[in-house]
Amino acid sequence: MDGHNVHHFWGISPPVDTGSLAAEARGRGTGMTDNTTLHVLQVAPCDARHTLISMSRAARLSPEQNVALHFTVWEESPEGLARHLLMLVVLLDDSLPEADRIQMLLELHGNALLRQCTADYLDMLACLMEKMLVALFSGVDPVNVADKQLPALVTIATILDISLLKFSERDALVDAVHKWRSNNAFDMVSAWDVRMRRWYGDRYDFRRNMIDWDYHMRMIPAGTPGCDPGLGSIVHFHHFRHWRACGIAYELRDSTYLQPNRTLLSTARGRVQEFKDCRAQDIGRSVSAYGFWADILNCPFIAFGITCEDKSFFKATNKHFAYTSVDVAEHNIRALLYELRHGQPLEFAEEGTLRVAETDTDTAAHARLRKCLRLALATGDLTKTITSRAKFKDSFDSITLGARHMHMAGPDYKLDTCANSNAVLLVETAHFMVQLKKEQVGDAVLWCCMLMCNLLTLH
Repeated sequence: MDGHNVHHFWGISPPVDTGSLAAEARGRGTGMTDNTTLHVLQVAPCDARHTLISMSRAARLSPEQNVALHFTVWEESPEGLARHLLMLVVLLDDSLPEADRIQMLLELHGNALLRQCTADYLDMLACLMEKMLVALFSGVDPVNVADKQLPALVTIATILDISLLKFSERDALVDAVHKWRSNNAFDMVSAWDVRMRRWYGDRYDFRRNMIDWDYHMRMIPAGTPGCDPGLGSIVHFHHFRHWRACGIAYELRDSTYLQPNRTLLSTARGRVQEFKDCRAQDIGRSVSAYGFWADILNCPFIAFGITCEDKSFFKATNKHFAYTSVDVAEHNIRALLYELRHGQPLEFAEEGTLRVAETDTDTAAHARLRKCLRLALATGDLTKTITSRAKFKDSFDSITLGARHMHMAGPDYKLDTCANSNAVLLVETAHFMVQLKKEQVGDAVLWCCMLMCNLLTLH
């Protein structure tokens, strides 16, 4: 595993409707009844993709909309929790036109550099979100903590549960949002170059060849879920190479990308190796460094761009995909937004109907979410915060586990104690990690299966 990437801000697997998984688990147990509440635990999802798709498809669980979804999201860093909230706010922000909302969400999700308009929008959101969090942490009524001109923040304040955060963690969350402000100068181009020089080392001058190797020897064999392996990956080579070279994944026509995406900045903590003690262990001072410590190897296209309900996006011509992962990602966000507004899936031929009565449908969507959705944030020690607490014993209907934290499926982290007897445990694999060989991916999957078998034995 790559130890150089300290923090990860996008997942390396497609989004999963955790609400449907929880409903299936509840159906095998006590069954679904009126006013049912489904509990979902997300451990290190690295982004909000599972939450976005689950809340957008909540109407599929019950036409009467009497099923509530309670998400508990644990991230290793407060910056990850802050980005989780940001993705929700952008999707729910009805002050933006539909096209801008889609483009800005993808841009903030995976681009290291932003357009000027997106950077200005992020600065505005950072100011409003900081005020909202400070007021919420001060005990103000959620209805009164946000600017009424931005209903998305009122909705987020209403559904947000901060009871699992310590005071120091709340301060860290506010500080992470505060650092998104535009007055926080940062040279992202130089930071990206430094990270590449550190990774490639002596091969830096031949990095284009290394990127080509990673794509054709890692991405192509990984394939596209549900498609002919001979077609390779729907992630286009030019998109993959452009992102690996300069950090821009989603590019809008001839726009210029000059502003840093400050949501990808975080604080890395470690210890200086100054000398060794009598047991040959490294001893040194504790240090921290604020900068760009996100992933520069595994592209963000995997999160939203390789699966889609509309199979026409995977049409192949002359043994090549007719669409790319960028097209799929834009359609997926558009479909989430449509289903969130209208309560029914988007058909490909209906994309032109999204502008009909947008204001009314957005207002109705906010009302539904405030009624049936809750989002609890957590960080720090997972065992002390969630799995060992009596209030969470046998409570979760579905649990997702990030690939970089699959070791938490072991007995030491006690996930079995907080899962009910019919719960679904979904573990992200290392299938799309380009830095791993095929044998290493297989070993990681086998090791994870062994941990899960031990977990089932204990449960």
